[in-house]
Amino acid sequence: MNDKSNLNLTPMMKQYMELKKEYPEHILLFRLGDFYEMFFDDAIKASKILGIVLTKRDCGNGNKAPMCGIPHHVSEEYIEKIIKSGNKVAIAEQLENPKEVKGLVKRGIIDVVTPGSNLFNRSSNNNFLMSIIFNNDELEIAYTDISTGEILYTIGTSSSKTIILNEIARVFPSEIIADQTTLEKLKLNNIALFENIILTDTGRIKNTKEYSKISSLNNLYNYIYKFHDSKLVHFKDPKNYKLNSFLEIDINTRNNLEIFESRNSKNFSLFRVIDNTKTPMGKRMLHSWLEKPLIDIKKIHKRNSCIESFLNNYAIVDKVSDLLNEIGDIERILAKISYSKHSPKDLYSLKESIKDLSKIKTILSLSDENLKFFSNELDDLSDIYELISSSIVDDPPFNVKDGGVIKAGYSEELDKIKESSTIGKKELVEFEKNEKESTGIKNLKIVFNKKTGYFIDITKSYLDKVPSYYNRIQTLTNSERFFTNKLKEIENKIFSSEDEALEKENEIFNNISNIILNNINRIQSASNLISRLDSILSLTIVAKRENYFKPEFNNKGILIIKDGKHPIISYNDISNSFIANDTNIGDKDNRIQIITGPNMSGKSTYLRQVALISILAQMGSFVPCKEAFLPILDKIFTRIGSSDNIVEGDSTFMVEMKEMAYILENATINSLILLDEIGRGTSTFDGLSIAWAIVEYLSKNVNAKCLFATHYHEITDLENSLNNVKNYFVDVKENSFDITFLYKVKKGVAEKSFGIEVAKLAGIDNSILKRSRQILHTIEKKYKVDIKEINENEKQIDFQAIETKKLVTKLKNLDIDSLSPRESFNLLDKLIIEAKSIED
Repeated sequence: MNDKSNLNLTPMMKQYMELKKEYPEHILLFRLGDFYEMFFDDAIKASKILGIVLTKRDCGNGNKAPMCGIPHHVSEEYIEKIIKSGNKVAIAEQLENPKEVKGLVKRGIIDVVTPGSNLFNRSSNNNFLMSIIFNNDELEIAYTDISTGEILYTIGTSSSKTIILNEIARVFPSEIIADQTTLEKLKLNNIALFENIILTDTGRIKNTKEYSKISSLNNLYNYIYKFHDSKLVHFKDPKNYKLNSFLEIDINTRNNLEIFESRNSKNFSLFRVIDNTKTPMGKRMLHSWLEKPLIDIKKIHKRNSCIESFLNNYAIVDKVSDLLNEIGDIERILAKISYSKHSPKDLYSLKESIKDLSKIKTILSLSDENLKFFSNELDDLSDIYELISSSIVDDPPFNVKDGGVIKAGYSEELDKIKESSTIGKKELVEFEKNEKESTGIKNLKIVFNKKTGYFIDITKSYLDKVPSYYNRIQTLTNSERFFTNKLKEIENKIFSSEDEALEKENEIFNNISNIILNNINRIQSASNLISRLDSILSLTIVAKRENYFKPEFNNKGILIIKDGKHPIISYNDISNSFIANDTNIGDKDNRIQIITGPNMSGKSTYLRQVALISILAQMGSFVPCKEAFLPILDKIFTRIGSSDNIVEGDSTFMVEMKEMAYILENATINSLILLDEIGRGTSTFDGLSIAWAIVEYLSKNVNAKCLFATHYHEITDLENSLNNVKNYFVDVKENSFDITFLYKVKKGVAEKSFGIEVAKLAGIDNSILKRSRQILHTIEKKYKVDIKEINENEKQIDFQAIETKKLVTKLKNLDIDSLSPRESFNLLDKLIIEAKSIED
């Protein structure tokens, strides 16, 4: 509707349109009485999202506006649905009491809800808002969950697009705020994984203030304060983190390993296997532990020791778990109190959540030293419990304005006010009795409704007995309504005391809320400790249920796993038939393992298994094996499976090569690399050549731990020329009719790929299988690879040239003008050392 047509709108619709202009991209909830109404396009959109009836309302000049509405007292659940659909919401509230205003009630925007600033999130998962900024080619990232008060940031990180995407994939925010240039550079809308993330241009945030010297944090604060005027007292101090302070897992590896979600079902994710948490806070903390596995051996040992203590005292696990099960989302209750968006039910829920903290303290105090730590550090918040328990009624109303929130006996002043109301209502009963007797009208009734107040209802058969001092106010079909001066006197007494009681209850409720906010650090600390306890118990339960063992760690780079199992597959293996396998990667030899075997034999499962066991170990969990002697990994990389990047126009092979380039550039001697069928996206000989060269490069330049599954049997000859390469295969049993997969990894080389045998199992026609064998025999005879010739070829990879190219790239990217003299000298020394190492 354009501005010209606004001239013909009703006054209320003009008011609506003025507010809508402020937030044109938001669905505007416009308060009308007990409802939030939506009009025009917003109504059409919202009715589809919420599944509510679309009606019409007169908007002026004989026109009808599409309209739908939601009850204000249950608006939270509707707002959450709108937000989950990827939309933003602006809430226009009545700023005046309609009873006290003649004409149009003043309204204004009192709240704005976006996916990243959503307080109504009922999910136990984190809901992050992320800010991204580039400063002189360095990256700043800050993110927060405003519903819990958690806020983290990192600065000085490389501005590589891949690194940024990895971090976005790790945090997975619901909304990202950045300037338009950054948003265009990242092109997140072109990436299917991020298609539901809302992108907000910071250029639209006006009247900004400096809340922090760190730009990314400052953007977050400005964005939040734009929508929420109240002080964010529940916000914790921002925590700085560095990307190399935990085990790095890139975006492809997270997907390939199905850490949080699988392509088939969430039940087949690693998180689903280990999540036995009882509290929403514990679930979020366990998620963050898996999201950021540790590289600090002391922290890993601390978590391991706690799990071990609980396993040795398993009788208390069920007791503590049952008590944790009664705890609600303390963090989000505190956030709602901080924003003054809480209800009496929230305070009651907080009371119920902390009532058993003293019991948990007592149980843990009787255990060993590892668990006594929880008991000693846990504040049972008994004073907060007593405060709420003595003041708030059981099963309180949703809204404090409904009254009946404060317990009798808590406030002498409130009790006296309520007593006046009670006396008034007793007078009302007495008045009705006297009027029946004095008038002789047996069915005379005193009735109340919100519009009229108290009135006398008399049926038409008794109208001839109505006294002259009765004042008629309404005539109905079967009765008439009256009032008297005495009735109005009693009504005023009741209304006056009820209004005063509501005002006093609201004052007491706010005082209680302020006491809670004054103790917010204590409550948050207790909540954090409960979260850690819940997470440790969750890992204890899975260790007991799945018979996991405690891993040991070494600083020699050795990775030994005995009878290891894939944690996700073995968890879902009802028949308990999963075949365990050993893994042995040495510190010098055996660093790269070439693994051959037919399709469906379990190569990919084995690769993933080693990575998942390493991740579990470094998050502080026990692991699915009989023995684990592990190094601390800095990064895990995978290249498993195939996919086309259609949006960017990349083929399967191009995607594969880009991912390999990233791995080769970023892997270190302390990394674990899992590669499955590298080179299969192109012709056989091209693929073989590339796969061969990659193994050579990994062996001579990177020396990371690597499991390399392949069908190129020729590559297994590298065991003879490279000391750190060893061959393994997944065994099968072959007879004259078919093959049986044994799923056992052994030293050596698979006799053949068994591709034709697998095709037979799949039901391919015998005539095709017979012809396949003929063609295979011909090809093998014609294209036999001369391994000796490859090894002696002088045109093998020039590793010195590769390192030289890297050094030249660094020199090209230098910004000399931005360096101080001291920085220039230091950089020059570093480059000279690099150049000498290449020459050597």
